[in-house]
Amino acid sequence: MPSFDIVSEITMHEVRNAVENAQRDLSNRWDFKNVQASIELNEKTESIKLSTESDFQLEQLLDILRNACIKRGIDSSSLDIPTEF
Repeated sequence: MPSFDIVSEITMHEVRNAVENAQRDLSNRWDFKNVQASIELNEKTESIKLSTESDFQLEQLLDILRNACIKRGIDSSSLDIPTEF
């Protein structure tokens, strides 16, 4: 009986592009003016760090990143997001 394996991999190049697009969107958002907020990609550990002043803004920042990932063809369910910030 034939069998096959399904492998799903994310290319870091597309992740980098999504993070850069999210950073660009962040710089253009009026609700983030004069707010300390950042999106940083660490390619060595394959992690993305979101930082901002409040939990509400963190949720907005996460939505910006999710939308950027979707636009680049990255499934947003591939992001491992902790339940507590």
